[in-house]
Amino acid sequence: MTYDIQYLTKSMVQTYSRCPRLFKYLYIDGLKVEDSIQAQLGKIFHEAAQYFLEPIRKGEVNHIDCGIEQVNQWLDNFILFENSSPNDMLTPLATEVELSINEPFPLKGIIDRIDLYPTGYVRILEYKTSQKITLTDWRRELHFYKILYENSEDFYEYPVKTLAVYNPRLNIYFEEQPNKKSESALINKIYQIFSDKTFKMKKSVEDVCAGMCEFYDLCVRGV
Repeated sequence: MTYDIQYLTKSMVQTYSRCPRLFKYLYIDGLKVEDSIQAQLGKIFHEAAQYFLEPIRKGEVNHIDCGIEQVNQWLDNFILFENSSPNDMLTPLATEVELSINEPFPLKGIIDRIDLYPTGYVRILEYKTSQKITLTDWRRELHFYKILYENSEDFYEYPVKTLAVYNPRLNIYFEEQPNKKSESALINKIYQIFSDKTFKMKKSVEDVCAGMCEFYDLCVRGV
């Protein structure tokens, strides 16, 4: 890369997959956009989930057993999720784990949660609070974190068994084993980002950009 980006994050990869031109505006040109209300709510949930899991990780309690009438439905769903299978047989190793690697390519990110199976394998779990289910994006993100986890100096020496997403808004749990096809597609996408020189807008999204992209006028109209 000839531009000044030291690491790729999962959000950068997701943005490039959505539209290379949007990637350029945000991460090369440094144009700014404000977080949406939904993004702010998602951050609040991540912080609350980490707070509830900390006593379990430290071994202070075996499970979450709190009836919270005053909190929102997301946390109610989360507590029920924590007391259900397969969580009842998993031990949280860490939450909000910040990792970075330089090889095979410079990546960094924060894994929401790493859990240990009794058999010595781990589950990588991500929280999502969107109203939409986007399996392609979920798979890309989970395999991004798998690559990050397995190549980090902070690797826990436990092989990855499953990749999972929990959405407390929809109360949906998605889990699957690592997939070579998904990982290969992600690796190809990363190499594409590093080699891209033009960052063209996707023609397939041009007709739906109006009203959805903060940079529509700049990109399409040249204003």
